[in-house]
Amino acid sequence: MMPCYFIMGLGRSGFSAAHWLEKQGYDLVAWDDNTTLREKAQAHSIKVVDPFEADFPWDRVSTLILSPGIPMSLPSPHPVVTMAQEKVTSLEIINDMELFSRHKRRETPIIGITGTNGKSTTTAWLGEIFRSSGKKVGVAGNIGIPVFDFDPSSFMDGFVWEISSYQLENMPSFHPRIAVITNFTPDHLDRYKSEIEYYKTKEKILQKMTQDDWLVIGIDSEPTLRLFNQLKSMGKCGLFPVSVTDVTSPYVREHGMGIYKEHQRIKMVFSSRMIPNEKKSETTLWDLFSLGDHPRLKGVHNDENRACAFGAAFLFGVPLDDIEMGIKKFQGLPHRSEYIAQIRDVLFINDSKATNIEAALKSLNAYDAIYWIAGGVYKGDHIARVLPLLSRVKEVFLIGQSMQIFEDCLASTVSCRRSGTLDRAVREAFNEAQTMGKGKGGTKPVVLLAPGCASFDQFRDFEERGNVFKELVMRIKEETKQKGDR
Repeated sequence: MMPCYFIMGLGRSGFSAAHWLEKQGYDLVAWDDNTTLREKAQAHSIKVVDPFEADFPWDRVSTLILSPGIPMSLPSPHPVVTMAQEKVTSLEIINDMELFSRHKRRETPIIGITGTNGKSTTTAWLGEIFRSSGKKVGVAGNIGIPVFDFDPSSFMDGFVWEISSYQLENMPSFHPRIAVITNFTPDHLDRYKSEIEYYKTKEKILQKMTQDDWLVIGIDSEPTLRLFNQLKSMGKCGLFPVSVTDVTSPYVREHGMGIYKEHQRIKMVFSSRMIPNEKKSETTLWDLFSLGDHPRLKGVHNDENRACAFGAAFLFGVPLDDIEMGIKKFQGLPHRSEYIAQIRDVLFINDSKATNIEAALKSLNAYDAIYWIAGGVYKGDHIARVLPLLSRVKEVFLIGQSMQIFEDCLASTVSCRRSGTLDRAVREAFNEAQTMGKGKGGTKPVVLLAPGCASFDQFRDFEERGNVFKELVMRIKEETKQKGDR
């Protein structure tokens, strides 16, 4: 008997998977708590049934395809998940990415990219490299494009997927040809019992990998350095470490394979002895690029993203010239250290995707003379980690429900202002930036949106928050034009 799929959650990924299953003739039912999403699904001939009604076909359901945003345990299990587990013996819970990987052509490889920060930029950068090389790849996943927007049976050179910890919870048979882990820092502690549980969930990307596969792993965070050292002794898969700091680069050189920093240059070493069943023993060294030399993507974190993308493309077999072309062509993603405008010598940078303190820290480290807009839904990570960087910050403009938490931590070191809303924060920051002038060496002042928090107290998501920031900046730009300024 054909299995019956129950799709819970009809957002972008759930709807795309349901639409594909329906077109293929599979038996499925679907549900979402949102009326608008249910109506959209029904308009596309997707069968929507309330799981709390008596006519729901629990006797046929074998697999629950769960949207990543719906929790199975913390902070509390969704009632439908609890009911499904009670009603269906041996219920299988997966997500759309797991379903896709089961139906794709076996020979089509997947590069899976995870980590706490930088995974979206690394994914998009890698996609640009593949496009520059003429390869046909599908870039999808947590980056905002559902995997089922591509046909699993189509002939492709590969897929490049950004994968979150929420998604890795329900991908038991997922097997990437190349995995990328950018870094680990505490995040989503409302969803996981501890930092360790969060890291272990991320590590599930490795569970089906073999010695024929490769892991590109950024080792500039302590948890990923520990993981790298553990994996070295296990021989689970090929290891390609990446470091862009002086502290961990010696580990790469000792390993004889990977990308590392030497002085202000990023270099790559490749040793054939690290390849399984390779009889020759040759070591090749390439000089790749200078730290911080990309015109748009500033900061050590973007050097790390660039190096991870470079390593994955190299291991995939993309020629070095094509990799370098794609590296140069990439202009960044919206809401990730995105340059918006320059008004009266004040730069406006949108890093709305900095939804945790670690991401905000990396953004702060990329600029000087900063007028920092911070706050939102606090995730419980350590705000005090930014204290060493506050010499770069002229003033902090606080928004959202975490204003008190930020002020308690920062106010003794830097001037803090309770702006409350993003609209007010942008205008106040711009006014102060004009008044206080440039930073060290004549550096132009920067109004930086790097909230260090989630957005849900005032916005639908980080994208809406970033778009509102852009609209506010462009409104100021138009106002200054009308006053005769450029």
